[in-house]
Amino acid sequence: MNVKQAVRAARQMLESLYEGDQIFNVRVEEIEHSDDERTWLITLGFDPTPLARVDLIHPARQFKQFRVNAQTGKVQAMRTRKVG
Repeated sequence: MNVKQAVRAARQMLESLYEGDQIFNVRVEEIEHSDDERTWLITLGFDPTPLARVDLIHPARQFKQFRVNAQTGKVQAMRTRKVG
C-alpha cells in the first residue's frame, strides 16, 4: 500500500466515524512509515465548524492520528493527537 492509499483509508475512517457530524477543512498534517514498513501513521487535521475560531485554551482545529496496516490497508487504531 502506498502513502496515498493509506491517507485515503484514514480519511474514509474519519468521515465514517463522524458520519452525520460535519467536519471541515480536512488536511493531511503528518505522515510516518514505520521502520519495519508494516504500518503508516497518518495524522489528519480538521475543523469542527466551517468558521473555526482561534481560542488559545481550546483550539478549534482537531487532530486524529490513524495507524494503517501497510499490507491490508485496514485502520488498526485512531487516537487524538495533541499539539502543543
